[in-house]
Amino acid sequence: MIKKIIFTISVLIVTVGGLYFLFLRQPANQQPPNNQINYKSGISADWKNYKNQQFGFEIFYAPQYPLNQGASQRFNVSEFFVGQGDNIVTISLPKNSYPGTNYYDGFLTVSAQLQSSEASCRQAQEEGNTQIINLSPYKTISGLEFFSGESNGAAAGTLAKNKIYHAFINNTCYEITLNLFEGNIGNYPAGAVSQIDEADVFSKIEAVMVTFKITGSPIAQTPQSEQTPEQFVKNYLDAYKNIAAKKNFAEIKSFLTVDALDFMQSENIPLETNYTQFDSYQVLSVQNLGNHWAANVKLYSNGEIIKKPDGNAITQIDIIKENNIFKAETWYFTQ
Repeated sequence: MIKKIIFTISVLIVTVGGLYFLFLRQPANQQPPNNQINYKSGISADWKNYKNQQFGFEIFYAPQYPLNQGASQRFNVSEFFVGQGDNIVTISLPKNSYPGTNYYDGFLTVSAQLQSSEASCRQAQEEGNTQIINLSPYKTISGLEFFSGESNGAAAGTLAKNKIYHAFINNTCYEITLNLFEGNIGNYPAGAVSQIDEADVFSKIEAVMVTFKITGSPIAQTPQSEQTPEQFVKNYLDAYKNIAAKKNFAEIKSFLTVDALDFMQSENIPLETNYTQFDSYQVLSVQNLGNHWAANVKLYSNGEIIKKPDGNAITQIDIIKENNIFKAETWYFTQ
C-alpha cells in the first residue's frame, strides 16, 4: 500500500471575463531615466534573502512578508509565458496591510521558462487565451533589461491588476509579476470601506522586485525533448545533491517539492536532518503508470541508507510531463 502525502493548495479562482492586456508604451525619443525603475532600496539589516540555485537568482524581502514556494496560495495567478513555465516563489504583503479598505491581496511572483528564446520572451500569453501579445519596449530594473506589460481583469466582484516583466538571460525567460487584488468598491455598503491606494501597494512590492539579481546560470540539464523519465530523475537528484552539500537550508527548501516539505512537517522531520542531506542515491525502478511515472529510489548519507522511524527505506518520486516538460510532482516514503 502506498501512502501518498498530497498537497492541496486552497485558492480563490478568479474567473476572468473580458480580460485584456494594456501595455506600457514609451515614446521613441524617451530619455533613459524615464524607462528605468531604480526605486530606493528599502532593504534593512533584517531583510531575508531567498536564493534559488536551480534557476540562478536571488531576491530580498522584509521578514514580515510571507514567502511561499510556487504560485500564490490565495489567488490562481499563472505565469504569462508563451508555453509552459514554472512558478518558483511568491512573496506577499501581510493580509492585514490595509485594514478598512477594499484590499484583498498584493504579492510578487517570480517564474522562469528554461530553454526559452528572446523572441518568445518578448511575448505574453494569458493561460487559456490563444492571443499572443508583444510586450512593450524594455525597462531597466536595477541593471537588468525587462520587457513589460499590464493585465487588468474583473470578475465576481474582484478586480485584478497585474504588472508583467520578462527578461531573457542565460537562455532562460525570467518573469516577475506584481499582482494586486481588490474588491469592487461599488459592491460595498456606502462608507463601509475606503478605496485602496494602489500606488502604495505597488510601491511596496516594487521595492522587493528591485532586489532581484541573477546569481548564475540555471543548472544545466539535458533538453527536456531529449530526456527520458530515468534521465530526469537522475538530473533532478544530482541537482538537489549539489545544493544539499552546501547545507544551505534556504536553497534546500526552494528545491524540494511542496508535498515533500509537507511530508517532512507531518513527520516532524526538520530540514537539518539527513533526509535532506543525502550524498548518494540508487534508482531502483521507474514505472510508467499511464498518467505519470513513479521512480523508486534509495537515498544514502555517509554510506548509510536513510530510513523512516518505522524502518521503511524506499522513497518514491512521482513524475509528470506537461507540454513536453518533466516535473517532480510528489516525493514521499512508501510503505
